[in-house]
Amino acid sequence: MFDAFHKQMPDAKFVIMSGLLLPGRAEYLDLTLTINEKCWYNESIKPAIEQVIKENGFDSLRK
Repeated sequence: MFDAFHKQMPDAKFVIMSGLLLPGRAEYLDLTLTINEKCWYNESIKPAIEQVIKENGFDSLRK
């Protein structure tokens, strides 16, 4: 998937986010919450987001 994106947008930056809780998918609620609470966020997502913010000067986007 990323290879296809990079062919069309070679300078694009990608950040993988945590699982999204979708309406009508209640059967996945516990699993999604568990995945989002594991090292997935603190060890993967947050550092990647921080790196993109730092490298691209996006500090002004912080709220």
